[in-house]
Amino acid sequence: MLGAKTRLDTLVLSEGQTWVASFFPEPGTAFGPGTTAECILTDPAGVVLATWTPAAVSDMRIDFIVQPDEHDAIPHGAYYRVVAHLPASGPRPPIDRNLSRGSVVRDDNPSPLAAPRKTEIALTYIDQPDLAAGVNPNWVRVGGWGKLKVWDNSAQHLPPGLAADFILFDKTAARWRGQVATDAVKLEVSTILGLVNAGKTTVGVCSNQHMTSWVGFQMETGAVNNRLSIVTATGPTSYNLVASVNNVLHDNDRYTLIYDPIADKYLAYKSSDFSAPVLQWTDEDHSTPHGNGYRYPCVLFESSLLSTGVQLGGWAVKDN
Repeated sequence: MLGAKTRLDTLVLSEGQTWVASFFPEPGTAFGPGTTAECILTDPAGVVLATWTPAAVSDMRIDFIVQPDEHDAIPHGAYYRVVAHLPASGPRPPIDRNLSRGSVVRDDNPSPLAAPRKTEIALTYIDQPDLAAGVNPNWVRVGGWGKLKVWDNSAQHLPPGLAADFILFDKTAARWRGQVATDAVKLEVSTILGLVNAGKTTVGVCSNQHMTSWVGFQMETGAVNNRLSIVTATGPTSYNLVASVNNVLHDNDRYTLIYDPIADKYLAYKSSDFSAPVLQWTDEDHSTPHGNGYRYPCVLFESSLLSTGVQLGGWAVKDN
């Protein structure tokens, strides 16, 4: 077998109890001066929940001591990885060594009469398109044609924008790699039109992994149709229009889009005017599923001939 297999284990956390763990080098070796380490905890989507540093590092052991208030919010079913960073030694360059990995188990006393305690950790995802960095790797292409692309709008004195890499009446859909933590969600976007911009861009919420169920806020511009719409989707590129209002898009327009799970309502606001939504729709039939597995943000780009369509100059989603 080539390489070394990381030890698979279980990290047990208990309310009110300090977590203490020690890790040792492979037989006949030492960590060496300058070694550092951390324990990284993530949710099932790979979102980092916490990073713990050791209390002590020596040639022969790495000790972690984590107080209860540092781990009480880590949920059962999270994942962990303990990694040591070994400095260069002679001809060998610096290397990283995984010491242990596995899942988190909560071993807490049941308290059936205790008041409910909210355990979700609010999440925020942001994508600010950058030419040098390219497309954020957290976008996962799901359907349509082509790939995502960060467009250079410097000739129009505009910031870079995210759209698809085609200009021939095509569509492409992608979702964010991780879910948000709750059903209540707020999405903020800014728009870039550029020179030729006819098309539609839809930013979605409440999606499943395959984008076969989601609700989107659609921004459309062109010679005839200029409107903001709400759609219910049945696939990555297929959807039904459920609400619409005339709306003229501009460069650097900002939209705030909110899903209210109590009323099962979707609301769209323009600029900084939150006195009343410019568009709203209530799912009276409760036809769109929600809950874990249906909390992925997503996007759908549709362009007209020789156009990038509506680009996103900025995108952010957060638990509301």
